[in-house]
Amino acid sequence: MSDFEKLKQLVLFLLFFVVIAPWVVLSEAMLAICISSIIIFPFLAIWFVDYRKFKKSDFKTYEQYWHYHHNMMN
Repeated sequence: MSDFEKLKQLVLFLLFFVVIAPWVVLSEAMLAICISSIIIFPFLAIWFVDYRKFKKSDFKTYEQYWHYHHNMMN
């Protein structure tokens, strides 16, 4: 990575945290969206990983996969 690319990344990083981050925190609606996203995102990430495992499996429906892996494996 060239020095110019590093400088560009540093400027974008500083721009985000100096200009955008305070606006997000100070704006009540955006603060609520950020907090709810922080709460919901882990559930979506876990489901997405689980769904990818289902697609690679031999089960025909996600329900069959779910019951096998979450009831029979434990």
